[in-house]
Amino acid sequence: MAGPVYTALIGPNVTPHFVSVTPYQHENVLRTVLDALEIPVHPGASAAAHPMTEFFAGYVTVTSPAPNSVSGMQVPVSATAPKPPQKIYQLQVWDKGTGRKLAESAPGTSAFRQT
Repeated sequence: MAGPVYTALIGPNVTPHFVSVTPYQHENVLRTVLDALEIPVHPGASAAAHPMTEFFAGYVTVTSPAPNSVSGMQVPVSATAPKPPQKIYQLQVWDKGTGRKLAESAPGTSAFRQT
């Protein structure tokens, strides 16, 4: 028999005392953990499940460019903060392979300068 499962999220980026009204399933938890660990494989139903991002403070959704996309010399970057009035303070671009920061915006802006 299925029923509600209590899940507690603990960590420095978790919004304190937050209780969601969204009904999540096991595949949402799996997707959230895999994304947090940067594991690119999402088995079974976790491939189509939404991660539980509403639990995390400061979570930003990058809508452009698409993950693992290849672009030319100029890449448009688009990102959104999860809830108004939250705003994005600074954007940074990192090379995941080398761990090197490639570019960053000035604090309070979205105009990039290459580092």
